[in-house]
Amino acid sequence: MLLFTASAHAQYWGVWQKAHNTTLGLSSDEKWAFFIQKNDAGVANIYKIEMKTGAVTSVTDFKDRPVLSGIVLFGKQPAVVYARANSEKGDDIHLYRINVLTTDGPVDFTQKDATSNKKILGLAYNGRYVYFDSDKGPNTKTDTYRYDTQQYIVEQAFLNDKDYQTL
Repeated sequence: MLLFTASAHAQYWGVWQKAHNTTLGLSSDEKWAFFIQKNDAGVANIYKIEMKTGAVTSVTDFKDRPVLSGIVLFGKQPAVVYARANSEKGDDIHLYRINVLTTDGPVDFTQKDATSNKKILGLAYNGRYVYFDSDKGPNTKTDTYRYDTQQYIVEQAFLNDKDYQTL
C-alpha cells in the first residue's frame, strides 16, 4: 500500500513559483523562505518571503555582480551564505555570510591569498559546516573547505593532490 502525504508548507508553493528563480531554502523556524531573483537593475539578488503574510523583501540589493548561489544556515537567527564575484571581471568568487533579520552588511569570509573560484557544495547534516570548493587561481587544483558557522572560521577539509572533483 502506498501512502502519499502533503507537506504543511505546500500552500506556499504557488507563491514561490510565481515570485522567484531559485529557492535557497527555509529558515530553521520556518518563518522565512529565501530565493534568488533579479532586481530592477537585472542583477540577481537574495530575497525573503515571510511565510505568514507572503510579504517579499530584499536581503541584498546589488546593482552589479549578481549573487551566483546560496544556502540557508540553520540557527536561531536566519543567515545565508552566498557566492558572488568580487570584481567586474568575475574571475574571483568570494563567499559571504549575511544575517538576514539585521541591518548588518555581509561578511566576506574568503581566504585572501589569491584570485580564485569557489562553489558552494552543501551544508553538513547538523548545519554547522558549509562545504565549498576553492582553487588558488587558473590551472590549479581545487581543494574542499568547510566554513564553521558557529566559530566563523574556514578550515581545509580535503586536500586535493590528484585533481579530483568533490561531489
